Amino acid sequence: MIGVGGDYASVHFQNDQHVVVGICDVAGHGVAAALLASRVNSFVLSQAPRVSHPCQLVDSLNDFVCRTFRDTELYLTFFSLFIDLDKQTIVGAGCGHPPPLLYLKRDDTIQRLESENMVIGLFEDLSQACAMLETPFRPGDRVVLYTDGLTESTNREGLALGVDGLETYVKESAHQSTQDCVEAIRCRVHDFRGGEPGTDDQLLLAISYLDPKDSSGSTAIHSAARLEKSTAD
Repeated sequence: MIGVGGDYASVHFQNDQHVVVGICDVAGHGVAAALLASRVNSFVLSQAPRVSHPCQLVDSLNDFVCRTFRDTELYLTFFSLFIDLDKQTIVGAGCGHPPPLLYLKRDDTIQRLESENMVIGLFEDLSQACAMLETPFRPGDRVVLYTDGLTESTNREGLALGVDGLETYVKESAHQSTQDCVEAIRCRVHDFRGGEPGTDDQLLLAISYLDPKDSSGSTAIHSAARLEKSTAD
């Protein structure tokens, strides 16, 4: 069962203009973490068609985990994004999860979407404290979500890549396709580690708001993901 881990992500289209994204990282490794991640993903997908903002999803997920896994001492980080193409906005709520990186094409910069809430599964009531952030999301922009196995990758000198290092890779690949962006970042992280395997699961999800003149498909949103399992026990 080596390679079983607790990272998961999903993208759900409520309709052509509204997209719900969730990413989680369950603490620990192995079967228990993988089972909880699977249950979390199933729960998020069941709720995604009817929730109207990220805190509604965060609060219901926290309630589900606290009720269902009360005696397991398992918890997880989580980030939910709501993409509204009508308003050209992205609204997020993070729970102890590493900040998604939003690439803004208009000024060629990276914005960090910081988590402002407690991790999921520790406290039963998050509804009074849940914080959200909202920012423009326009054609040409891209948001990259990931788990901490990526940013905690270390080189041969023992230095961690960190969010700063990942930001550099995201910006360098900003003008590539979504799939090529994900692959380019994966290769750069692999090279940073000197070819050594990671010690934690690494999940990377990129979501691009395609410019209409560059899109031949029926939807303006394109996503690509890459998951690498660790060799840790």
